[in-house]
Amino acid sequence: MTESFIRGIEARTLLAQANVLSVIHGADSHHYWDVLYEAINVAAIDGRHEYATHGYRDAPRLFAGEPLLVNAWKNGWATARDMDEISHCSSCQAADGDPCPMHG
Repeated sequence: MTESFIRGIEARTLLAQANVLSVIHGADSHHYWDVLYEAINVAAIDGRHEYATHGYRDAPRLFAGEPLLVNAWKNGWATARDMDEISHCSSCQAADGDPCPMHG
């Protein structure tokens, strides 16, 4: 397997498990929601990690057709980008107590 295939496999597997649980227990069961939340959280963590370590700009191919995972990954990636930008902003890092004009 190549890294491009492996990217996102944990979140995609969790989403598949959640879908099976929704059939078994119903879409309103805590079993379904617990695993679905975990899948979304893992996708967001992957996005943050991939911004910081690999520079990927696109969600993993395994997320194709799964907007929940794509959006979670993009949100995680954007959060990491924003945190990186703020950490390098001299106004945000100034200890004068005034809010940064760009980042609030």
